[in-house]
Amino acid sequence: MVNGLRLGGPMKDHFAVVTPDGFDVAAAPLVRDGKRLRFKAPRFLRWDELNDVDAELRKAGAKDLLGVALNLIPSDSDAVEANPRGYLRLVFFLTDGTVLHADIPRSLRWRPDQAWVDEFLAGARQAIAHPEARAGFAR
Repeated sequence: MVNGLRLGGPMKDHFAVVTPDGFDVAAAPLVRDGKRLRFKAPRFLRWDELNDVDAELRKAGAKDLLGVALNLIPSDSDAVEANPRGYLRLVFFLTDGTVLHADIPRSLRWRPDQAWVDEFLAGARQAIAHPEARAGFAR
């Protein structure tokens, strides 16, 4: 496991880890243009590859609750797993113009609030702009 700030719940959930080198999103499905990237796609986003990062709390809606029920049925779809507690959506704006996002489930053990998200975003944007600030994500 990579050392850093873990975003997400228990091991079985999707999660990401923020490190002094960048974002390790190996356990969270990355999505581009509404489609999940295959697991062969790069799963580590270095700080110098990022122009910006955004994060927002998303509440679970009726579509998510329906998705929870549908997730019980095995399929090969490209849909992102649903979560009845909502998500932290991370949006990555890469230097090449690509926009990716990952939805990190808000599990019972991990419920960030808006103040936490704002503080995290400020730290992440500082790390993009100033390499010396990246060490703050070491754990």
